[in-house]
Amino acid sequence: MSDSVPPPDGEKTTLLVGSEPFFALAGELLAAGKRVSITPTGSSMLPTLRGGRDTVVLEAPGEKKLRRGDIILYRRLDGTYVLHRIVGVSGPRQRYTLCGDNQIALERGIDREQVLAVVRSIRRGSRVIHCDSRLYRLYSEAWMALRFPRQVYHYLKRRVRGIFR
Repeated sequence: MSDSVPPPDGEKTTLLVGSEPFFALAGELLAAGKRVSITPTGSSMLPTLRGGRDTVVLEAPGEKKLRRGDIILYRRLDGTYVLHRIVGVSGPRQRYTLCGDNQIALERGIDREQVLAVVRSIRRGSRVIHCDSRLYRLYSEAWMALRFPRQVYHYLKRRVRGIFR
């Protein structure tokens, strides 16, 4: 790529690659102790993460014990990469129950070996939200506590829509 022209000062470059090559490279960087920034897509983590707009900084979990409320990047058994919140930890092997902030269905039985990284901070515009801050942890706990009322809300919304169809 020596023929490529560098971008003007202050501009970002975007390189589009498939998820497999990207996550292979990201895995190498994380294993080397580096942090990796990604811009997630999708709506499963709304309102915490706005797909295509917010950026997260990932770090290898290492030996650190992951806890309820952490947002992790993991790989499902079908090969899909997912960024969701830990809503429960069980057993001595630390199996995780996960859920997207904009979802109500739980995903149970995620093993530590499937976890690639943990989110350390979120960049929203010019603001950086550190995931270890007390305010963020309070927000995280409140959002998880509202999961059942959100289930009721979504159920009622579907029922009302069904009545008027």
